[in-house]
Amino acid sequence: MASVLHATSTVCYASRCDSLRLLRARTPLCTTARRRQLALAVVAGQPGELVAASRTPRSALPSWRGYNDRAGELQLTLTYSATWLTAVMTLTHSRVLRALKWVVLAQAALSTVVVAVLQFGLTSWPGLELPHQLVSVALGLLLVHRMTQAYERFWEGRRSWQRILDLCRANARRAIRWVKPASAEHASTVDAARDLGRDIAAHLLAFVAATEARVRCKAELTFGQSLSSLVPRTVLQRLESSTHGPLACADEIAGLIDAAQDRGFLTPERAIELDSGVHEMLLSAGECDCIARTPTPVEFSTHTSRFLTLFCFTLPLVLAPSTGWWTIPVSVVVSYSLLAIDEISAVVESPFNGYLPLNQHFAALLRDIGEYIGDSRGAPKSSRVA
Repeated sequence: MASVLHATSTVCYASRCDSLRLLRARTPLCTTARRRQLALAVVAGQPGELVAASRTPRSALPSWRGYNDRAGELQLTLTYSATWLTAVMTLTHSRVLRALKWVVLAQAALSTVVVAVLQFGLTSWPGLELPHQLVSVALGLLLVHRMTQAYERFWEGRRSWQRILDLCRANARRAIRWVKPASAEHASTVDAARDLGRDIAAHLLAFVAATEARVRCKAELTFGQSLSSLVPRTVLQRLESSTHGPLACADEIAGLIDAAQDRGFLTPERAIELDSGVHEMLLSAGECDCIARTPTPVEFSTHTSRFLTLFCFTLPLVLAPSTGWWTIPVSVVVSYSLLAIDEISAVVESPFNGYLPLNQHFAALLRDIGEYIGDSRGAPKSSRVA
């Protein structure tokens, strides 16, 4: 038996070696990576199909460094690091440049005055290269810390907001699936349980809307119109008049859970688990609220801005003796590059003030939960009377 297995493995090994030699002969123009992939497939026992595939012209193969070479995956979206020419050509449409245009123009005007004074011999000054070199290290560390701290705030806010959206979807599914009568003998009881579960899911949407209004410091619900057919108007008005909308909405949901448990539509264990999910949403809303209502210390941001402005506005004094009229474009480019870091940090550190697309997120959430509620548009009529 052992000799038979040895002979069989020897024949298989010889046939695969022949397939590999045939593959090497038929694919002289393939890249090394492509030939390695074909060879591995030959070892796996599929030489015929891959040798036929190796005859495919290179123009028909997946493009851009093989990122799309794996079947079933999405097309790769190229970043600006790959399409750098597009980033350069769209510089005039940059929001950061529009925000810094007056500072950049002031830098250009100051550089022109400094160069003109030096060129016409009106005055001179000692070299300032050494002081600038000394403070440039401290300025670099300060900008790195500023950008890192701003991005940490942004990403923490994004994660907390996404956790609210995920918990809303999960709790809405639980409410619709779990809230049901113990026996389906009467159709009216089944309909009442279904309507109660849909009301809980609709109030979960109202919780997200109340959280959005709170983190953006708005008195009215931005998505109140979208929820008018899901949640009673009196409930929406109560959330708008409350000092803490998410907390008031969580209390409304707790009342609905208690009502479902009292009517026998929800077991005590599932009621506790559903209330725990609402509690987790409330904690995540608190994290978002903490980020939105805790600004960066004024002393830190102000010192960074002053330090950066002083460094940029004294830069022409350093460059003019050695670069002449080239001081103007050089100082403008350097100032824009450094000031843009501070501007981007100021925008990123407040993720809920227009940077995160909360409207799109809520529209997607409304569409997803609408499928569970029963209307593909997410707008069924509420059965509750407040």
